[in-house]
Amino acid sequence: METTEHYRALLRLAKEQRQSESEWNDASSKAEGKFDLVAELETLTAQHCEAEAELGAVKVIDPDWCKLHEK
Repeated sequence: METTEHYRALLRLAKEQRQSESEWNDASSKAEGKFDLVAELETLTAQHCEAEAELGAVKVIDPDWCKLHEK
């Protein structure tokens, strides 16, 4: 049996979902004009080059596992 309280809870959840979607749409529409794809690509490319340079400076020791217990 579904009661009036159950229906009210469903309506409240539906209302909250609509409000959330509306807020999301408003925020995304405001942000669309401010995002510069080319600038973001240049920034990410520069960060990638810096990371590659740092990675090149890292030296990884490759242990000889056969001689690990020898003295």
